[in-house]
Amino acid sequence: MLKPIGIKNALIDPTGQAPLMAKAFDNNFKQDGLEVPISGWTCLNLDDFYTWMQAINTFKIISPASTREIITPFAPDQQTGLGGGNMKGNRLITHTHDGTAMHYQALAITATDKGRTIILMCNQKQGNLYDIATAITAILDNKPYAPLRKEINNQRFL
Repeated sequence: MLKPIGIKNALIDPTGQAPLMAKAFDNNFKQDGLEVPISGWTCLNLDDFYTWMQAINTFKIISPASTREIITPFAPDQQTGLGGGNMKGNRLITHTHDGTAMHYQALAITATDKGRTIILMCNQKQGNLYDIATAITAILDNKPYAPLRKEINNQRFL
């Protein structure tokens, strides 16, 4: 499924020996192992994550009707396996997808009406990717934004 849509570098269930794999670490700079409690964990680089989002957003993988169903959460403020989003007719308007494993974290937000996809990826989870994306969106829309803060070992940094 990945190769036909143009994904070239995906790693499925990577090991510590995987070449070019960013290592995740905690706030004390202790490196995580790559043992995760799930099977089928897919790691994408930035280019492949963008390709994945474009394939979803342009219905290369599943139909508009199936996309509408799978991006509609069962409860407010929840995501589905494909993230969340909004559609107008057979057109995807917004699509948000995030994921976390150990200290890895990724977020992709597409606004098709603005021709924009923001992708953030990190290997030291701080829980602030949505705040960063909100600030980036405000900057791109020429609107005010709140300065970002980082907290390490109960110390706050701007």
